[in-house]
Amino acid sequence: MKNHKEHIVWLPVIIIAIINALFTYKYGIRFSSHPFVLTIVYSILLVSISFITKVILPKKYAGTILYIIIAIYCLSDIYFIYATDPLKLNVDRWSVITSFWDCCFAGKYPYLAKSHMGNAPGPFPIYFLLALPFYFMHQIGYFSLLGLVLMLIFIFRQKVDIRSKATVVFISLASASVIWELTTRSTILINSCLILFYVWWLLNIKTFNTKNLIWAGIFGGLLLSTRGLAILPLIIIYSKLFLKERKWKEVMIIGSALTITFALTLLPFALWDYSLFVKYNPFTLQEQHFLPGYVIAIVLLLCLGLGLSIKNRFNIYLYSGLMLFLTVAAYFVYMIITEGSAAFMSSRIDISYFIFSMPFLFAALLKGPDQDLAIENA
Repeated sequence: MKNHKEHIVWLPVIIIAIINALFTYKYGIRFSSHPFVLTIVYSILLVSISFITKVILPKKYAGTILYIIIAIYCLSDIYFIYATDPLKLNVDRWSVITSFWDCCFAGKYPYLAKSHMGNAPGPFPIYFLLALPFYFMHQIGYFSLLGLVLMLIFIFRQKVDIRSKATVVFISLASASVIWELTTRSTILINSCLILFYVWWLLNIKTFNTKNLIWAGIFGGLLLSTRGLAILPLIIIYSKLFLKERKWKEVMIIGSALTITFALTLLPFALWDYSLFVKYNPFTLQEQHFLPGYVIAIVLLLCLGLGLSIKNRFNIYLYSGLMLFLTVAAYFVYMIITEGSAAFMSSRIDISYFIFSMPFLFAALLKGPDQDLAIENA
């Protein structure tokens, strides 16, 4: 039993290492003639952070050292935001946002927009609404940085010792995927962190009265109207909290509120121009990035099964991160099979979606299987 628990504790570490190894190899080849060696060395150092932290970080000054490192890291990112030209980056997630709102404010149907790389906006409407303040600031880079800040806030809000927090903070700051996210002004981390906070909020609600259920459904619908991957952790948490306990009334209330809210976020675009909406909406624009229908069905059923099997808080974060990782990995393999191995090094395979699982994996690192803080064992 003890060995089983130790394996579970190491699972998020292994997945985090795999994700960062992919980023290190794919982008390390641009500045290193030995990307494989670089990836191996980096992976060993990343996995060793937990041991290094416990050995060299003095517990008395751990908090102070941690805050100083975070401050330097964030200030460095702000410097690079202004020091780098986003047009020279081979990533257009920031440009998808600006082109969407440029079209909208010009009176044009927003989902006809094209980024500076010619890509159409794929995310759902609330994603763009969340980014609107940063569009007005003319700096999407701050939206990316906010994702890291939210992740750090979550870490510091957990009831674990300072060295455990420091370990997860250092792993997150040293993650090649997080560095790539901030450098390229990507926005996946902030998206995933918002879902993580939602799951955390649900876990800390003591009584699900009608009011709480409606609000939970509304917030869930809004999060679903960011990116489709949000459905995976939502299924896991809902099945654990409601389906497992056969709370059918609660399921109906939260499900209805979520569905209505999600539909209402799409309604303005249907009213704008229904004929264009039918042809150009987040579903049709992302159709080429979908997995085959039977694979999606398997993934959703797995999420349902995992949610029903969960006994403690640790596994909610772990299984959410695991399913997000496996879903993107399935797409990764599917693209390799259909497009060829060369697709990995090109833009045909967007490995940035692996970042969606990272906040949940970081959260899982903070809790062991014996630390059930919010949910009674079933």
